[in-house]
Amino acid sequence: MHSFIGILTIFTIAGIFIFSKYRMHTSLGWVLAISFGVRVVAAIFQELYHIVPYDWDEGLFLNMGMKVKNYLEGTRASLPFVTLSGVPAYGTLLGGLFFLYDFEPFLARLLSAVIGTGVVFWVYKLSEQLKLNQSSTIFISLVVGLTPSYIIYSTLIMRDVLIWLLIMVFAFLWVKSIQRMSTRYLTWGLIPALVLVPLRPQYAPLFAAAFGFVCYLFAKKTHFQFRKIKLHGIQYAFFLSGLGGVLIVIGLLVLSEIARWDNATVLEYLIRQQGWRTQGGSVYLSDLEYTSFFDVFIYLPQRFIHFTFGPFLWNGGSAQVFASGLESLIGWIFFFILIANYKILNRSLDSSWVQSIRFILMFVIINLITASIIDSNYGTAMRHRMIFMPLLFIAALSMRQTRIDLTSNS
Repeated sequence: MHSFIGILTIFTIAGIFIFSKYRMHTSLGWVLAISFGVRVVAAIFQELYHIVPYDWDEGLFLNMGMKVKNYLEGTRASLPFVTLSGVPAYGTLLGGLFFLYDFEPFLARLLSAVIGTGVVFWVYKLSEQLKLNQSSTIFISLVVGLTPSYIIYSTLIMRDVLIWLLIMVFAFLWVKSIQRMSTRYLTWGLIPALVLVPLRPQYAPLFAAAFGFVCYLFAKKTHFQFRKIKLHGIQYAFFLSGLGGVLIVIGLLVLSEIARWDNATVLEYLIRQQGWRTQGGSVYLSDLEYTSFFDVFIYLPQRFIHFTFGPFLWNGGSAQVFASGLESLIGWIFFFILIANYKILNRSLDSSWVQSIRFILMFVIINLITASIIDSNYGTAMRHRMIFMPLLFIAALSMRQTRIDLTSNS
């Protein structure tokens, strides 16, 4: 009975959210309704037939959620984890859900479906913020709402879809802070970033790098106003000090992540993480093993291409891999659009838009590069890149539209 109430509650929350957006914008409301509907159907099929083989991964989170539920009910003496990071972070969320409505895996799938629908909404909001017209914002929202792997991964009992939502909110707030030169939005954007770190601690150094980049944009936009001080070069000293501070923080966060996995060096960490990700099916480039940092740089271009755009049609050993290869063509198309319109960043007079696009591209590329260094499984790669690729899609369409607008006005 409690689980039925939970299911009804989730449907009610989703319905209220979608209807409120429908009243504001009819097309957006329909996109959200369709996106939620297909995710619910996929959740039912995944629960009944396990159409994608993630039983082991989902079991980790369900088991952690059950242990947290037992602790909250008083049937377990202590929490089932020492640090709230990785699996325990999302497991705690599931534990709270199960504590309220009883243990029911389908509840967790419905929660993921709602979160996945929220991703579609924030894709729409970010597209608007980057000045895409209405037809383009609806189009990119539909792409995210109806891409098959995005639908399926939005129904798994895993942390990826929540990370995806938080990344989109973070990107929206920081883009808004860049465009308005507002520290208020910059501060608000730190909230999803801080929530993200326990969910996936590997992101911490990358957020530190992004923060340093945005601070540089703020300083550049204000023309280093502190240079009014009558000491020649003092502004550069401040800038270099800030840059050094960011690099030190990044270094400390990297060392913390290495220590979390009981690794002695960065290279040892990369080797072990890569080995872990070669387990299971759809493995790629398993023969490229790291023996030195030189190998990391030499293999990076090949690994980046496979991570970002694979699997390829010629990898189609099964119908599922072939279908994934067809879907990966979407990434190729948007990447070519981005390359074809990249020069518009040097032509546009809208500096806030230019800086916003550069921030998005910097954030996406850094995350894709770092993830590609260790990922060696197409299934894992598709889940991890899913979080960032829509940002690249939005940037590509925004650059294309700006080029068309400038050409028609010239």
